[in-house]
Amino acid sequence: MALRFSLSERPAGSMSCPSYGSSISTSTEAITIIKQNIKAVHDADPNLDWVLLGYVGESVEEISLVAGGNAGSDEMLQYLDDNKILYGLVRVVDIVDNIPTHRFAHISWVGDHVSGVKKARTATNKGAILQIIGHYNVELVASSKEELTRETIFGKIQDASGTRIREIAVQQPIKRDSKSTVLPRAAVATANTSDSLISAEDQQYIFDVKSDATPTTWVLFSYTNIRQPQKVAFVASGTGNIEELALHFQPDQVHYAFLRTTDRVDESVTTKFIYLNWVGPNVSPMTKGKITTHKGSVESFFAPFTISMFGTLIDDFSVSALNAKLQQLKGAK
Repeated sequence: MALRFSLSERPAGSMSCPSYGSSISTSTEAITIIKQNIKAVHDADPNLDWVLLGYVGESVEEISLVAGGNAGSDEMLQYLDDNKILYGLVRVVDIVDNIPTHRFAHISWVGDHVSGVKKARTATNKGAILQIIGHYNVELVASSKEELTRETIFGKIQDASGTRIREIAVQQPIKRDSKSTVLPRAAVATANTSDSLISAEDQQYIFDVKSDATPTTWVLFSYTNIRQPQKVAFVASGTGNIEELALHFQPDQVHYAFLRTTDRVDESVTTKFIYLNWVGPNVSPMTKGKITTHKGSVESFFAPFTISMFGTLIDDFSVSALNAKLQQLKGAK
């Protein structure tokens, strides 16, 4: 028995997909819509973190898109019907070694009022359903909404990844302007009163990059006095890519930076963190010698990170250079 796909009988208003079109009349277009929404969940689209599929009417052969949203699994609960069999995909963020990581839960909902005959007839559809859902980390089969709360799903994700056993205290990020921000050098120089190489206040900018709760994708630091390199302070932050970050590199400065980016692994988009060290071509040999002892301390502030990049030329920090590094990490060229 082959599954067919349709949106023609989808409840009005249950799903808003203006970019994909609102009226579907053929099964080919319907499956395209379904796959696009599944892909959006996998690709960390901020407008969609869950989707729900169900059978059309009393059919056990035709699947339609029931609903989707961006407010998590608790929002999905309102669409669960005791008379229906439904299939869902939910994206959550798990914190692994202080790094936000996307995880996926596949939901199989079998309502309490579904007949035994229908359960048996749909059991053979599982393989086809899983092909549609694609990559997921855990599967939950449920007939009660209490089994699919955000806490329950997140707990299953943590059990699977092993993060439940290592509790991580997450600070609240400081709200900052999402645009690239540069502090005047005088302000930077007076901001460091701690004995630490980087002040506690400036370390918060690093946490902003690590947190999905802020739009910040990079942060840049440099020495407050390049001739006497003893303190490292915040210079700028932004929401763009590595090349936006590199625009702030100065030829007479040593910079340390932290970047958040994404990379596709199989069918999933994963978050990667990059540590960058820029030594400008005009930095004196004496200064280079002085800062060699700082390497371990500086890296510890940014750790953990996926890869590190060092360079003295702007071209060393291009998008293509970063992608090549990530490909090497995966063992591919």
